[in-house]
Amino acid sequence: MKIHPKLRQLQPGSLRLPVRRSRREAGFTLVEILTVAAIITFLVGITIAGLTKGTENGRASAVAGAISQIKGAVKQFADEHGGVVPITDSTTATAIPTSGTTLSGSTATVLSRAIILDTVLLTERTADRAVQLPAGPNPRPVNPTAADILWDPALQRFRMNPDAVPTRDYSLCNRLECQAVTATSPETALGSNFMLDGVNGLPAGRRVVAAIIPGCPASLALRISEKLDGERFSTNETTLDRQGAVVYNTPSNGVTDVYIYIVDL
Repeated sequence: MKIHPKLRQLQPGSLRLPVRRSRREAGFTLVEILTVAAIITFLVGITIAGLTKGTENGRASAVAGAISQIKGAVKQFADEHGGVVPITDSTTATAIPTSGTTLSGSTATVLSRAIILDTVLLTERTADRAVQLPAGPNPRPVNPTAADILWDPALQRFRMNPDAVPTRDYSLCNRLECQAVTATSPETALGSNFMLDGVNGLPAGRRVVAAIIPGCPASLALRISEKLDGERFSTNETTLDRQGAVVYNTPSNGVTDVYIYIVDL
């Protein structure tokens, strides 16, 4: 039987259909790859931001807890010593209680850098350990092996043995200080006038105890302010904050010095 020439094309084995490769075999297009990469980058960014904020909230809570303990230690010391806490930071050397001709003859700047209230609380055992505020770099003091200034419970004064000019410097460390109330706010040099209600400063003639955190990340400074002051006085992490119990200067390169009100006496 003769087969028409065109029908021969339909015989088994003679039909050739175009084969379309699957997407898996063909691979992804550049647009698809870039889209997936962008989505992954976005999700990673969100995750990191959430983790960072969570970490900062945890550190801010730890700072708030430490401040509460410090307040109790300071009040206990004051109750046991006629309501007086020794000044450790001043523009006048004689305002800082010292014993010894050389130590007492040191300048106010030298004494203020070398003397911290932590020493008093530890010696008097109203605090069982040095101030631990998990914020800022908190480096070791300058000249950490130099002779330290001691607190003499009997004399109620600071002294050195042997008597000398102190060279240790705590100005870059997290610490406690006690100052006479001044007319300027804490972020200024030796300022100590906290506006706890956002408007009025502390009464003149009183002493104020504050915790100081140098070089604190600005975002963490804001979290600490939110924990201790609430949203009423918390501004943002890019501008000066003078209101409430937490004060910090306009940040520079993302960091700022933080001053936290403890108590005034």
